Order: sequence, then structure tokens, then C-alpha cells
Amino acid sequence: MVAVVDEKHFPIVGKQQQQRLLWSYIIYAIILHTLSIYGCYLLIFTMPLSIFIRHIIVVDLMGKLGSFGIVAGAHRLWSHRSYRARLPLRIFLMLCHTMTFELSILKWSQLHRVHHKWSDTDADPHNSRRGFFYSHVGWLFFDQSPEYYEKEKTLNFDDLLADPIIRFQDQFYWPLLVITWAIVPMYLGHWYTGSSLFVCFTIEVMLRHCLALHHTFIVNSIAHKYGSRPYDPKIEPRDNYFVVYLALGEGYHNYHHTFPWDYSASEHGWQKHLILLRHLLILCTIWIGI
Repeated sequence: MVAVVDEKHFPIVGKQQQQRLLWSYIIYAIILHTLSIYGCYLLIFTMPLSIFIRHIIVVDLMGKLGSFGIVAGAHRLWSHRSYRARLPLRIFLMLCHTMTFELSILKWSQLHRVHHKWSDTDADPHNSRRGFFYSHVGWLFFDQSPEYYEKEKTLNFDDLLADPIIRFQDQFYWPLLVITWAIVPMYLGHWYTGSSLFVCFTIEVMLRHCLALHHTFIVNSIAHKYGSRPYDPKIEPRDNYFVVYLALGEGYHNYHHTFPWDYSASEHGWQKHLILLRHLLILCTIWIGI
């Protein structure tokens, strides 16, 4: 399959423009991290080991489902069109993606396509040349640069706009978000652990969300600054084994930016690194015909 977005090398655009602060994101980040720290305190200091383990199981399960929705869905399927999926799988991936609270599939894919085509330039949403903090999380606290909006207009997103699953999620994003991101994890944790809904909100919702976000962010920050560049030494993305294992296989970033159309994002396959679960899961969906 031909890639929708081809990797190219563009020079850094000259003078950085002033960008508007997004105070809603800044305030939410403060609340998120505060409640996540409190959730850690509750886990470590206030509950027996058996309940601690049950909370961790729920957090890990919901975190992996959300991660699958991002990488196998918004990333591999919709941003890069690296494989095809039938309706049941696309609905499942959409719901998994929604529970991550990482924008809609439409916006996520638009940002990612611009990121690939103008990686590490002023048009890149999370340009690593603006510093580690900016590429990790700081970019979310600002409106996108004028260069980003200029380049975004040159790309064709008709395939995204024509997808009924994407249109449905975009239209009903907030109700779907409340259900998948908050209600389902919170009540699942409440049922499985017996903890109060507030405790489950701090752990299964806020702490899970915080951890999941940083697992995504390290690909934009660490994997664009530290590691090897065996496939294309002219670009900033790196292969980083720390990110490979922490982000469940997303650390082969030099490979991914060199061959963005490869659904596995690695030449090794799941047999070498069993942690590359998404590669295996995508293969399984192909084998069973969904």
C-alpha cells in the first residue's frame, strides 16, 4: 500500500512566531497531575496489597486498550493507512482511542500527518528543536504555530472526512469521552476493587490518563533526541530501546519516520520483542478476518 504521507526533509523555518497560551490545557494539566499524585498516595499508603494489585490490573488493562486505540487506530490505520480494517475493528479502535482523551481521531491524524511531512520544523506540532519540555508536553499549552496552519492547508484529509467512523466520533466526541474515558474505568475499578468512586476516579481515570499521556509523550521527546539513527541519519527521530519497552514498541522511531507505511513500525516483528503487542494484535485481526 502506498503511504498517505511520505517522509521528506525540510529546513527549519526561520523566526519563531508568538503563540497564544491555551490556559484550559495548562489548568487541566495541573489538576491531572495533582490528582494523579494523590492517586499514587492512595495506592501506596492507604490500601492492602490485594486491593493495590486489583487497581493496577484495571489501570493496566484500560491503559493498554487506550494505547491500542492510538497506535493501531489513529496512528497506523487512519494517519498512515498502513493496513485495512473492517467495520467491527474500526468501531472498537475508535472507542479505544476515545478513552485516551487525546483529541478526536480527525484532529490527531491531521496533527500527525503534518508532523511527519515537516518533522522537527516550525510547522511540526511538537518540534523537538524547541527543547525537550516543549516536544514532550509544552506544545499542548500553546496554540499551533502559523507555520503549522499554513502547511496543514496544503494536505488532503478527504479520506478522513469521508470515514463514517471518524465523522461519528467527531460529532459525538464529548458524550463518548465521558463514557469511555471516565465512567467505564471508574465503575469497573469500583466493581473490581470495592473502593469508592472518588478513589477510582483518581486512580483508574486520572492516574491512568496521566501515565498514558506520558507514555505517548516520550515518543515525541526522548525518541526525537536520544538514540540511534540506523535508517536515516539526516532526520531527528531515533531508535531508542528505553522507549521501545516503555511505550510497548513505539521506540523504533527512526525506522518509523523512514518507512511510515509499515504497520509494524519495526523491521523486527513481534517474535523478537514480545512487547510489540500491537503488531501481533493487528496480525490476529487480519487472520480472523475483521
